[in-house]
Amino acid sequence: LRIYTSLDPDLQREATTAVENTVHVVDEQVDKLHKHHKPGETWAYPQVALVALNPHTGQVLALVGGRNYGNSQLNHAVAKRPTGSIFKPFVYAAAFDTAVNGTMLPGQNKLFSQVAMLSDEQTTYDVGGREYTPRNFEGVYHDQVTARYALQKSLNNATIGLAGMVGFDRVAALGREAGVKSARGTPSVAIGSYDATPLDMAGAYTVFANYGLHLDPWMLASVRTPTGDIISDYSPTSRQVLDSRVAYLTTDMLENVINHGTGAGTRARGFTAPAAGKTGTDHDAWFAGYTSNLLCIVWVGNDDYTDIKIEGADAAAPIWAEFMKKAVLLPQYSDTHEFPMPQGIEMVQIDKATNLLSDEACPDSYYAAFLDGTAPTDTCDHPPEHRSLLQKIFGTGKN
Repeated sequence: LRIYTSLDPDLQREATTAVENTVHVVDEQVDKLHKHHKPGETWAYPQVALVALNPHTGQVLALVGGRNYGNSQLNHAVAKRPTGSIFKPFVYAAAFDTAVNGTMLPGQNKLFSQVAMLSDEQTTYDVGGREYTPRNFEGVYHDQVTARYALQKSLNNATIGLAGMVGFDRVAALGREAGVKSARGTPSVAIGSYDATPLDMAGAYTVFANYGLHLDPWMLASVRTPTGDIISDYSPTSRQVLDSRVAYLTTDMLENVINHGTGAGTRARGFTAPAAGKTGTDHDAWFAGYTSNLLCIVWVGNDDYTDIKIEGADAAAPIWAEFMKKAVLLPQYSDTHEFPMPQGIEMVQIDKATNLLSDEACPDSYYAAFLDGTAPTDTCDHPPEHRSLLQKIFGTGKN
């Protein structure tokens, strides 16, 4: 038989090389964690998985299942692990979906947008009669922050609070539709406590990269006889999971994560193409990101399920950046461009201090995407004595 797989040999080589050439970054951090080790003490280094696919077809173009096949034959690309914060974009997508449907979230006086204010104070939840008190990374909390800033900095409490407003069951249902089949409607679903494989998460992120259309990843294209007669051709299965506007709004926030947030290390490592992405840290480290024509998931974790104690930004993101830097140099993936904006979305310039419309009086600003009719209508152009009051009302300049 002639069996045709989905893999692109050129991209597969780059994926393998990126893991081999960058995994030392992870190993060096592991060594630092053991710098006070006892004489004779040894430790294992984390495993790695990488999945790259075409976000518009679901074709798996490259797959690395581990750092060394001789040491471990387990294909980590299809091993289930808690998804950590790479699940958080589904919370914000579920919130944007309420705005598209014209539904106001509890406690809000406007339809949800990037500048919706969220509380990031530590909160305790009752889950099946047990108390659940999530922490933010390094125990840092905020009063009120915009949704944009909460995702940019991957704030746990703000994200769980938003999921509570949307409905934990609704967030979990979206996760299941996108391929995280284990997701359930508990507070911890918002921060990725339920598991999925790296391959699952590559499929899940097609929802954002492909304007709401989910594609099941596929690795087998065709089976034919020795003379070329077709025995079976395989076509991808797809389903519309999100409104295209919701997908774009989420992508716009994930672009901010890469440019200014927890994913900014990818820029520092020399990756410059337009892209969107998210770090993830639980017991494991993740990075999920995509350009206009290539989506890549990187996972780093221990086989014995112990906490690697390294953030996704420091363990998975460097491998992702190294791979994507080389990938965009290949002719078939070099045509990267900004993500096209669908109808019903407007790009608005927002003042950082007030999160109102920016003008000449307030040049310190940023651009953000809004569903038509949800952008601020007031401008930041107020007398100086009013600005401190506005800051108290609309936030502290954290965007």
